[in-house]
Amino acid sequence: MKHQIIIGTALLLALAVTSLAANTPLDRIVAVVDDEVILDSELQERIESLRVRMGDQGTQLPPEQDLRQQMLEQMINEEVQLQRARRAGLRVSDDEVNQALARIASQNDVTLAQLPDMLASEGIEYGSFREEIRRELIQQQVQQRMLFREVTVSEREVQEFLAEAEAQGDLDAEYQVFHIMIAADSEGDAEETRQARERAQDIRRQLDDGADFAELAIAHSDSRTALEGGDMGWRSGPELPSVFAEQVVDMGEGDIAGPLRTSSGYHLIKLNEARRGDAVMVPERRARHILLSPSEVRLPEAARLKLVELRQRIEDGEDFADLAREYSEDPGSSARGGNLGWQSRGSFAPTFEQALDGLQPGEISEPIETRFGWHIVELMETREQDRTLDARRNQAQQMIRARKAEERMDTWLQQLRDESYIEIRLDG
Repeated sequence: MKHQIIIGTALLLALAVTSLAANTPLDRIVAVVDDEVILDSELQERIESLRVRMGDQGTQLPPEQDLRQQMLEQMINEEVQLQRARRAGLRVSDDEVNQALARIASQNDVTLAQLPDMLASEGIEYGSFREEIRRELIQQQVQQRMLFREVTVSEREVQEFLAEAEAQGDLDAEYQVFHIMIAADSEGDAEETRQARERAQDIRRQLDDGADFAELAIAHSDSRTALEGGDMGWRSGPELPSVFAEQVVDMGEGDIAGPLRTSSGYHLIKLNEARRGDAVMVPERRARHILLSPSEVRLPEAARLKLVELRQRIEDGEDFADLAREYSEDPGSSARGGNLGWQSRGSFAPTFEQALDGLQPGEISEPIETRFGWHIVELMETREQDRTLDARRNQAQQMIRARKAEERMDTWLQQLRDESYIEIRLDG
């Protein structure tokens, strides 16, 4: 939690006196970002969390002064985004945080209730972790609002991507890439560019001599992934910046490429691992229903009771389709005997979905209520449908969008920083 800068003089004096009396120094400000401050205690807390995480992975961290500088830069980048989100009125609800935590718990094979104990065993305080997830979600919101929304993807780009990926034989390939960036503005002066290039070349020499990529990333990289050891996670080719994607298709696991020049600086990448995706098989089900909607002349209970009667008539041998054509008030399906066609999971209202989940083919539900009215529904049959091509098209669009946004991210963050008042008070 950040603290407001504007504190009354009297209060400051009182705090100072109390602090001196207790022989306990006041927490030191290490950076000012507009109307917020970052405290030394907050910086140290983040560094200790990183030490725990990287210690478990066996990664050697850089000297304390370099680490403090790297972490503070990351915290400043976070703060400028959080302040922009607050000005835009963006919020993340407790339910959204809980959903994100539930996904994290599931990925670690524990329940949400077990997550605090799992974190505690790794030296991570649950409350702090929860707030960190909230901050990440807010940053995602502001990036979506200000960055991703400006990125467009044309149908032609999707088609070209699919054709190129098919030709290269890597349509389903995913890559785990590690990255080091030495920042160098394309419009910067020649001396700064030369120094950045030489730094990148020196790092490449160290890597060729066997230095650990993650340790050099933490110590030297200007990328947002620096404190993760440069790990960009698993991405397909189109999700990677174009200059990286062109390299990884010809790299073997463990290979290093670069320095590569882009408008943001010099880059080195390491292909840690590559894998192939599987076909996308989607479960689908075909159902039919009868809908009765309450009205001024038919109360909800009357609609429910009528469906109880119709269900019994079907159980006694009358045809579901005939009764649907006669009684159902769903204009989209009544003429088809209530047939809703083949649909994937998630196509219907939650209550309707839950009713289908509890049925075997040929079974008919008890009356259920949705926002449309009262229904009885029969699960007719199920199947597995190959949706690989549809999934690839959707993924291609998302990946191209993500790649374009990634390529703009550093420039966008620098713009936010340029528009903010930032004062760094970090010393050795």
